[in-house]
Amino acid sequence: MVSPRYGWQGMLACLILPAQLLVAHDLYLMPASFFVTSGERIVVSINNGDSFPKSEVAPQINRLQDTDLITPTAIYNMTSLGVNGKAVQGEVNIKSKGTLILTARTIPAYIDQE
Repeated sequence: MVSPRYGWQGMLACLILPAQLLVAHDLYLMPASFFVTSGERIVVSINNGDSFPKSEVAPQINRLQDTDLITPTAIYNMTSLGVNGKAVQGEVNIKSKGTLILTARTIPAYIDQE
């Protein structure tokens, strides 16, 4: 995903994603590879839970919006979103070189507590 010349700072930037608190759990995206080439198609897992890098439970697909790959010149949507075990997975085509950012936005869930 990130060119080796960006080192750990580039990898950290890929991991810091806008996340919505899900019943005291973290939501995070994990690409199949952090080092990709133009023209490659990769799988991205959307995980939920506190057991990084494993997902504890699949996020609700109907709450996921704007699952995108952002490049310096365009934004591409992830396709084929579906539950696969304890994660949601989607696919994205890598169409350019440089720093690429994966994003996901969630619809808030409201919980009544006594």
